[in-house]
Amino acid sequence: MAAFHRVRSRGRERLGLSCGFRGNGWCVTHALLEQVPYRAFSLAEDIEYGIELGLAGVRVHYADEAFVAAEMVADAASAASQRRRWELGRWQLLRTKTAALLRAAVQRRSPICLDLAVDLLVLPLSYIVLNVVALLAVAALAPWQASALPWLWLGATCAAGLLLYVLRGWQLSGMGVRGLVDLARAPFFLAWKVMLLLRSRGSRTWVRTTRRLE
Repeated sequence: MAAFHRVRSRGRERLGLSCGFRGNGWCVTHALLEQVPYRAFSLAEDIEYGIELGLAGVRVHYADEAFVAAEMVADAASAASQRRRWELGRWQLLRTKTAALLRAAVQRRSPICLDLAVDLLVLPLSYIVLNVVALLAVAALAPWQASALPWLWLGATCAAGLLLYVLRGWQLSGMGVRGLVDLARAPFFLAWKVMLLLRSRGSRTWVRTTRRLE
């Protein structure tokens, strides 16, 4: 979460891009709601509204000094429901919003819209990791070793970039050794996520995540 929210958002803020909305911890003014009414009703409604603001020429700033701690889900069933909604919502926006963002990026020469489009086109980190692992495995085991060597170097370079990115996120998380131990369980998370998507039936219904009441 530190990599997804803090590393990326800090970079976008420094580049003058829109960090978008990522769930809890965002605010807008009454004047902005009048200018761009909240009509986002997809499975990933927060990301959708951030896209609508970008199309309207509004940049979402990142408040690095602010911190919001949300209550996370307390059981496996709720976590699966939430993850399924996030993943399906992302693919839904990819199909419906990418073309409009790319047109706006070209016609208006808008780096904000271009970045929002690229953010939809780039696969989630877990899928990127799976692709890099597959590339390394195929290149290393290929019988045509000489011709596969450039692909092996490409995979190794991608893996090094991913490692630096994740370690930077771990550093910013402040979790210390516990965070590294949690990262060791990442392969199990990837397997769970893939199986979850394979079992998904593509529901378009927004289901509120059940949370534990204190």
